Amino acid sequence: VKPLSSYISEMGQKFRSLSQYLVSNFGFQALTTGVRSGVESIKELDSAMTELKKTSDGTKQEYRDFTTQARTDAKDIGSTTTQITSSAADWSRLGYSLKDSQTMAKNTGILKNVSEFADINEATDAMVGIMQAYNYKPDDSMKLIDQLNQIGNNFSISTSDLAKGLQISGSALEVGGNNIEQSMALITAYNSSIQDVSQAARAARTVSMRSPS
Repeated sequence: VKPLSSYISEMGQKFRSLSQYLVSNFGFQALTTGVRSGVESIKELDSAMTELKKTSDGTKQEYRDFTTQARTDAKDIGSTTTQITSSAADWSRLGYSLKDSQTMAKNTGILKNVSEFADINEATDAMVGIMQAYNYKPDDSMKLIDQLNQIGNNFSISTSDLAKGLQISGSALEVGGNNIEQSMALITAYNSSIQDVSQAARAARTVSMRSPS
């Protein structure tokens, strides 16, 4: 009995030692991965802020306020501070003020969340095209997003496809005398038959250009 008892006791000690080793090793790896991930996130955010500063003329305090608000906005819409900052830099590049760029970055993030866009960059490109075509102001951008989302939820076209369609043909449709609601209706109607938003947008553009003014 004594040898068996001693053997079991020794095996128990070995098992505890092995468990401690595995836990310690796993913990160290997790810590290392976390540190590396944190460093990469900091680099990405720093790069995004550098781009924003290149395209805007804010003060040090305004950039600090921007970062604070970007963190809040990112948390509110389920995004990241880096994504908000990168989107703001894209808007700032077009001549928007730092304040308006921040508004547009948040609203573009919302569009990305309620649509089928793969990332915020695609949503930003679509919003830029639409807003320039129809001369939307930053304060009106949420109204535009609501319209896109409402049609995407109720008709045979997704929110992102409708936005892409307007990005493709919005300028031509606007020049042809169509407001944003009419343009959305045209693209949605064509897409219901074609089921290809690129072709639908081009068809709507072609018909609009050929129609008498």
